Amino acid sequence: MKRNNDNLSLPTSFLDILFNLSLIFLVLLLLLMMVIKTEDVKAKIDAKAEHIITVTWPEGDWDIDVWLGLPDGQVVYFKNKSSSTLNLERDDTGTHNDKFEINGEEHYNPLNQEIIVGRGILEGEYILNVHLYRTGQDGTGYEYSARPPGYVAGPLKNSVEVSVKIDKVNPSLKTVFVGKVVIDQNRQEKHVIRFWLNKDGSISDVSTTNPASLHHITGERTIIEIAPNQFQEMNDVTEYPFDSQQPDGRE
Repeated sequence: MKRNNDNLSLPTSFLDILFNLSLIFLVLLLLLMMVIKTEDVKAKIDAKAEHIITVTWPEGDWDIDVWLGLPDGQVVYFKNKSSSTLNLERDDTGTHNDKFEINGEEHYNPLNQEIIVGRGILEGEYILNVHLYRTGQDGTGYEYSARPPGYVAGPLKNSVEVSVKIDKVNPSLKTVFVGKVVIDQNRQEKHVIRFWLNKDGSISDVSTTNPASLHHITGERTIIEIAPNQFQEMNDVTEYPFDSQQPDGRE
């Protein structure tokens, strides 16, 4: 008996719709692949980075500066934000430059942070210090009422804890140092770490117990702790505090 297959055949209009849907799906797939490829290209042309130094401190009107002494004698800080291999991405002055306006209302970003990015390798010894440049009038900092109190050296009402992190980001992310220091004097310079940067980008000879000052290079008014709870104000840029001479690099 001969079967009748006419009832099993699909209408031509349905086949046309199915073909068009398949074509649309193929076009969308090709467009998606193009977008993904474009994003990959954008990712590949991002700025190169070797190391990232992040300095963070609590909310409040504290103007803390990171000072990074380089093997060539330079210091990267707010008055010298760039060297041949390093850049200070932002000079955070506390609440002063954290304010912004939305629909006529003033807001501020509570994050206090400075970041130095290394995009190259200069072999040698590095010295990392932090310096309390100024405190504000919000009760978190300076104890005197004379103006300008925030810029005068002296003890603070409340100390401030500063966190420092150094990450090696090439070829993969690796945290190589995490530390904290406490500042309890206005205009105080606090030593954090000294280390040696090798040609391959690795960090060695890390020391937190052999302090050195960068005041003689920056020329900023500075207080240092020469003994427990004994502070000395450094105004002469030719002086070398911490009872040490200017740090020498390796031969």
